Amino acid sequence: MRQPKILKIIEETLTEHKAENISVFNVKERTPFNDYAVVVEAPNERAIESWGEYLIKALEKNGFKVRAKEGNSSSKWVIIDAGVAIIHLLDSKEKERINFDDLYGKF
Repeated sequence: MRQPKILKIIEETLTEHKAENISVFNVKERTPFNDYAVVVEAPNERAIESWGEYLIKALEKNGFKVRAKEGNSSSKWVIIDAGVAIIHLLDSKEKERINFDDLYGKF
């Protein structure tokens, strides 16, 4: 199956900026709001903020509308709503606390 363009842009942008722990979930059958959820573990607050900025620029440059960005680096969690995909950028403690992998896996 071919990867959707939005996921390709997200993954390329993040890996270009050294993101490693990227999880992609197909939530198309589970929620009416997004088709994909992307969860990214960041090593520090600076990475959360800069990766969010890079993603927004890359998505908009490629014709995707970013509907909202919530949170900031000091909150240790940023959410970017890009319509078909929602992206969570968060530090390791928040990721472990919320356990998105388990949450989206059981959805």
